[in-house]
Amino acid sequence: MKKDISPDLYNYNRFPGPIFQYEAPFVQAEGRQFELVYNSQEGFDTESFTQRYSDWLCQYDFIVGDWGNDQLRLKGFYETSKKGENTISRLEDYLQEYCNFGCDYFVLKNTQPQKVTYQEEKDYRRKDRRSRKKSSQGAHFQTKRRSQETRPAQKPSKKRESNQHFTIRKKG
Repeated sequence: MKKDISPDLYNYNRFPGPIFQYEAPFVQAEGRQFELVYNSQEGFDTESFTQRYSDWLCQYDFIVGDWGNDQLRLKGFYETSKKGENTISRLEDYLQEYCNFGCDYFVLKNTQPQKVTYQEEKDYRRKDRRSRKKSSQGAHFQTKRRSQETRPAQKPSKKRESNQHFTIRKKG
């Protein structure tokens, strides 16, 4: 039984993506097309998939969605031919280790995987105020530096000779 959620909380994404439509066996939206390869216990729901989908998932060859605590979780997998731990051959391990026992899940095959490009964001942090203060100090005050002649002469450091003597005594 799914939870009743108010309509304003439907979209979990900060930046909502395309709206998907299911036409057996394909899921399509705005030039993206996925093939529904496996649907365990009718786990695929277009509305929930639309809410959870993010653009970075288009880089994967397969997208697996599983239900836990009435929430859909999406995870991407690559073809078996690619190296790494995120290959589709490890799907059974993922389902056993990270998903609830007997949960509903589905597998979508991405017909056109794309490489994701990231845009660099500007750093809007505040500048350090100390750097401004240093430059403004010189305008108000004149600094006088000692010349080497006025500095007091340094005393030569003496090495202390240790006159301490100790003996180890036996008890008894």
